[in-house]
Amino acid sequence: MVPPTPDGLPRCHEAGKPILPPDMEHLASGPMLPLQHCIQYQESVLLKEKDPNYPVFSVKVPSDQHFVNEDPADIFFIAFEDVFNLFHSKRLDYNLVRLYAINLQMKINRERPPHIAVADPYYMRDSQLQDGSSTRTKAVRYLESFMLMNKEKNTILLPVFPEDKYCTLIILCPKWSLAQYFDSSNTTTKKDYRRIRGVLDEAILGYSKNGGTFDKKGEFVRPDTKKLGFKHVIDFPCIKQPAGSIKEAFYVLHHLKGFVEDAEMMSLPPSKRDPIKMSGEINDDDLREDFHRLQMTYYVVFEGRVPGVYEEWEECKKQVHKFSGNCYKGYPTRHEAVAKWRAHQAKKSKMKTFLVLSLLLTIVAAVLYFILV
Repeated sequence: MVPPTPDGLPRCHEAGKPILPPDMEHLASGPMLPLQHCIQYQESVLLKEKDPNYPVFSVKVPSDQHFVNEDPADIFFIAFEDVFNLFHSKRLDYNLVRLYAINLQMKINRERPPHIAVADPYYMRDSQLQDGSSTRTKAVRYLESFMLMNKEKNTILLPVFPEDKYCTLIILCPKWSLAQYFDSSNTTTKKDYRRIRGVLDEAILGYSKNGGTFDKKGEFVRPDTKKLGFKHVIDFPCIKQPAGSIKEAFYVLHHLKGFVEDAEMMSLPPSKRDPIKMSGEINDDDLREDFHRLQMTYYVVFEGRVPGVYEEWEECKKQVHKFSGNCYKGYPTRHEAVAKWRAHQAKKSKMKTFLVLSLLLTIVAAVLYFILV
């Protein structure tokens, strides 16, 4: 038996309904609940209109913070459906990643932690970086100028979108001509970074020609072009997703936040660093387990209060928490979860049949023994 989807846990957003169901609201933190209430109110107003508009938040890019703010990049939109996907750990829209990157850079501009900056990822999609396109030229110029504006910084964080469907964080260190790719995917198919690599190499060449500084022996001449370029470390080790997951953007947001928080901590006096460091210390295995749990959309409870397939962790947890001998596992797709559950049921059925037959044979043997004796 496969239990039905728990009430109040929709798989897509329904206008006018809460993004978070009532039994999960206690898990919300910070501005999550106010945001949900704001969306619910605006949708209720729109639903009363005869010709309602599509509900979105509009974002105006600041014009004095060195972001990409020329038309049409100066305004972008966050659909309410995108917020729903964020709350429910679904695949994130590109604009949400851009919004987060811009927000972090504005925070850096206010608090001024040294050695770090976050670039606007507006152009960092393969569709924008085609050879000969005007957007590719603009991308090179933007990255070149951003590196020059931050040439005293050791680290520049750049979210990119290879093939327009993946999300990777690139850590740029222009002083050392180093580009490290934090690729969380765990797939066997390699991503195509050729366009992004080409843009970065052109940008650092312009950076060098226009006054960019390098550390001693930091300049790198690419053997294929005999020109300055980045040393691209594609397989840089980082936390990996479960196979088949499509939620790389969450990992990018996590890494962005971590890098900026570390930079902020290092800007504090030594006497104030230890408590913050202690509060931020998390075991790698625990962190990896938390990330994997977020990616597991479906759970199979093999041994618990009510065995079956569940679509939410909280429902699964109710069946296994403090249940002696519990056994459960998460799977990224419903098809895989149901298949594992049915295989488990079939195995148990065979085991029961075997035990019944064994018992019958034992009884028959005992009866024959007493008859013959």
